Amino acid sequence: MKTMKYHNINKIFILSFITAIILISIYFSWMPVFHSNSWSGHDNLVHLNRALSTSLSIENGQFPAIYDVTYKNYPGYSINIFYPPLTNYIITAIYYMVGDFNLTTKLVSIFIFIAITLSSSFVLFKTIKSLPLSILYSLCFSCSIYIVDNIFIRTSFPETMALSAIPLFFYGLFSTSKKKSIIFLTISNFIFITTNIPATLCSGIVFLIYYAINRRCLLNYFISSVLSLIISSWYVIPLVYSISGESFTILSRNWFPTMTQLSINAYDLIFGEIIKTGPLTGMALGIGLPTITAFIYSLLRNEKTENNEPMTLFVILAIICSGANYNSLPSIFEPLSKIQFSWRLVPFALFLMIFYTYKTNKIKAGGVAAILFLTSLMNTSITVNKTSSTDITYDSVALASYQDYVLKNASVVPTGKDGVSCKDKTDNIIYSLSPSGLPIYKIHTLEMVSCVIPFMAYKSLEIKGGNNFKRNGYFEVNLPIGDSIIEVKITDKFNVLLWASILLSIFSVSIFTWMIIRLSRQYENT
Repeated sequence: MKTMKYHNINKIFILSFITAIILISIYFSWMPVFHSNSWSGHDNLVHLNRALSTSLSIENGQFPAIYDVTYKNYPGYSINIFYPPLTNYIITAIYYMVGDFNLTTKLVSIFIFIAITLSSSFVLFKTIKSLPLSILYSLCFSCSIYIVDNIFIRTSFPETMALSAIPLFFYGLFSTSKKKSIIFLTISNFIFITTNIPATLCSGIVFLIYYAINRRCLLNYFISSVLSLIISSWYVIPLVYSISGESFTILSRNWFPTMTQLSINAYDLIFGEIIKTGPLTGMALGIGLPTITAFIYSLLRNEKTENNEPMTLFVILAIICSGANYNSLPSIFEPLSKIQFSWRLVPFALFLMIFYTYKTNKIKAGGVAAILFLTSLMNTSITVNKTSSTDITYDSVALASYQDYVLKNASVVPTGKDGVSCKDKTDNIIYSLSPSGLPIYKIHTLEMVSCVIPFMAYKSLEIKGGNNFKRNGYFEVNLPIGDSIIEVKITDKFNVLLWASILLSIFSVSIFTWMIIRLSRQYENT
């Protein structure tokens, strides 16, 4: 009896100790979230600016919110056509509820942390039904050095959100059930497509490598890709329409020289320390020695060799990530350069490593907790310096301006909506917004003149009023003498395309959800 009581006390003590380690590790890894104010990062203002633009556009009557009528330097810049909008809608919803950018930044980060933890723990638990270990290993992923860097240094919320799809992607890839494989590949591809285009391309590269090794899952991947594109048609179809026939630097550029210049070396990949020299100084983009050590230990202890798919795939990804001269690749591979940075494949390699370590089941809960804690100690080199480092104000967000999808010949318009140029042949210009949230200009001209209307002349838009408009970055329209009303409107063609895409997505999501429910009931009955 005493032995049993002692055993129970010892068990409670160990559980309490591991729980304390978990909580401390989460705090160390996500420390800035628990302190006042917020933190500055490479891209925090661009993502918050898009949320602010979306919120204001909806308030002005624009639905769906697509164009920012007051965008700094480039009025009419599209906020939700070219950038995958799913994460932006989440940020917008949170900002709308709390009304503060510091709190919004923290809540978005917490949301992403929970999404990554849940998706990875779900996949790990499905592999080996051990809830404590699946949670511990999932935290090794969500508290990894790469993800912490993505949140607190790069502040790339959409890209980090896309990482929540990685466990689901591999679960679909490794599944022996065709139906499960298609379902989880479809879900993961949907998340990739609607959150981050480079992550989508990275997943495609990972699949190509996987297929080259195993020669399997091609049909499943093809079916899931088609399904995910149909489900994502509310974003994909307007995107394809809007970029066809247009020229944007970010899309036409060959990124292989940049990938070569900004690649990480093997040391940075393995050790995961903050990079101290070169163009990536201050960033931490590797896996980390604690995780690498656990992986090697499991590899050496594993006596089963019949299923080494994750390990083989990891080795190839690690080689690709560890620096190379991508300029030597043939031009046929140029579309793959749109991932922009080879280290974007690191989280795929990282989860493979965690998945393999978990699957071999050679490390007990205490050992995994130690890996998590040691990784969190490494993360403090990032998080301590980001604690309460910045107060993000409304003005700093509103004044952010980026040029990824600015049209050719569209120059800076520092005066924004007031930048109508009619060669000084007007004496009165009145600006207002239509019920659909787009600009209306009432212009009185002293003689016939060609005016430049400062609104990005995307092919989805047109001008009503005046005589013969043309697109040259912004709209140019000929006006007669006297009063004219110029209204920026969405074209009928694009309106039909947009709403048809939304309806197609709603219909396909309904069918896909019904299929999942039906399949889950079949598994319950068997």
